[in-house]
Amino acid sequence: MYADRLSFAKNEFGDTFQDRARVLLIHGPPSLRMVSRCPEFFNPLEIWAWPYIEGLGESVIVVFYQSGGMGNYRMWY
Repeated sequence: MYADRLSFAKNEFGDTFQDRARVLLIHGPPSLRMVSRCPEFFNPLEIWAWPYIEGLGESVIVVFYQSGGMGNYRMWY
C-alpha cells in the first residue's frame, strides 16, 4: 500500500517533500479533491476531504494553498 502511495505521490507532485505528498503518503488519497479556479480572488487552493481517518475522526478536511500563485502548495494551519 505504501509503495502505491509513494509511486502516486512522485507521479502527481514530482517528489515527496511537498505537504500534499506527505499527507497523501500518511493518509492515502482523499475521497474528494477540489481545485480552486478563481485566481482573481484567491491564491490557488486545493481542498482534500476524507470521510474518516483513524485518530483524526470523521469529515477530515485539509486545505493547501499556493502563496502568491507560485511555488509549492503548503498546508494551511
